[in-house]
Amino acid sequence: MWYKVDILRDGESRVNPVELASYAVLTLEEEGRRIREESDHSLFPSRPVQTCQGILGPFGKHPSAVNDKVVLRFRVPKGRRDALRRAMEVEAEVGLDAEGYDEELVLEGGQGFLPTHSLDEVTRRMTRAARRGVTEYLRDKGIKVGR
Repeated sequence: MWYKVDILRDGESRVNPVELASYAVLTLEEEGRRIREESDHSLFPSRPVQTCQGILGPFGKHPSAVNDKVVLRFRVPKGRRDALRRAMEVEAEVGLDAEGYDEELVLEGGQGFLPTHSLDEVTRRMTRAARRGVTEYLRDKGIKVGR
C-alpha cells in the first residue's frame, strides 16, 4: 500500500513541518511493526512486511526505495552553539536544507502486508497512525487539537 502525507503549514508559527513529519514517521513505523507482528500466513513464513519512508520533500527517488539522503539544517539560539545536544534542549529548530519546504512538505512511503490483513484495514490503520503522530506533535507544541 502506498501512502502520501501532505504537511501544510496553516500560518501557525509553532508548527515545524520537518518536526511534524518525524512524529508521523515514528507512528507509521510503529503501526507497521504491529502489522508485521500480527502477520501470519503459511506462504510467507518470513513475514516480508516492511514499512518504507521513501520520500521526504525533495529527498528520495521513490516511495518504495530507501531514502539514502536527507539533509537537515539546525538553527540554534544565538550563543548556544556549544553542542547540538545542549542546543536541542534550548529550543533549537530543525528544518530541511532545501529551499521552499518551510510551508509545505510531502512524505511518501509504503506499507507491506500479507493476506492476514485486508487493504482496507491496513489503509485505515496507517491513516490513524499518521493522524496520531500529528496529534502528538501538536499537543507537545501546546497547540489546541480540534476534532
